[in-house]
Amino acid sequence: MFPSFASHPDDKNRRFDVEVGEDWPLSLKIGFWLVVAGAVAMLVTAMQMIAIGFPGDPADTEMRDAYMRNMWFVSVVNVVLALVMGGAASYLRQGNKKARLIVVICIALACFFNVIAFAIRVGGIAMMVVVVLLAFGAFFIFRPAANAYVDSKSSRF
Repeated sequence: MFPSFASHPDDKNRRFDVEVGEDWPLSLKIGFWLVVAGAVAMLVTAMQMIAIGFPGDPADTEMRDAYMRNMWFVSVVNVVLALVMGGAASYLRQGNKKARLIVVICIALACFFNVIAFAIRVGGIAMMVVVVLLAFGAFFIFRPAANAYVDSKSSRF
C-alpha cells in the first residue's frame, strides 16, 4: 500500500520483461559512445590546459606556482582516468560487470575532479561539457535493457 524500497517481484513498474538478445542494446551503445566522447574530451582538455599554461601575469610567482600545480594535477588525473575509462568501456559490448563498475568509478572521479577544476578556475566550460557527457553516459549504461544484458552475459561471481 505504501511505497518502499522493497518491491514485489511482479511489480510491473520495476521489472524488465523484454527478451535479451545476442546484440548489445541501444542504451548500452549510446552509453558507450558518450563515455568514449567524454574520455576524448578529457584528453583534449588536458592537452589544451598544458599547452596554454598560466594565463595570468607571470610576475606573480606564488599564484603561478599554485595554478600550475593544480593544472598539472587535473591534467594528469584527466589523462589517466580517460585512458582507464576508455579501456574498460571497450568491454561493455561483452556485458562485463567489472568493466562497467570500473567505468562508473572513473566517471564519478572524473566528474568530481572536473567540477572542482571548474570551481577553482583551472579549467574552463569544457570541464562542464565533460561532466555532462559522462553523466549521461552513466545514465545510459545503467538503463534496464543494459542491466538485463549485462546480467545475462556476466557470470554471477
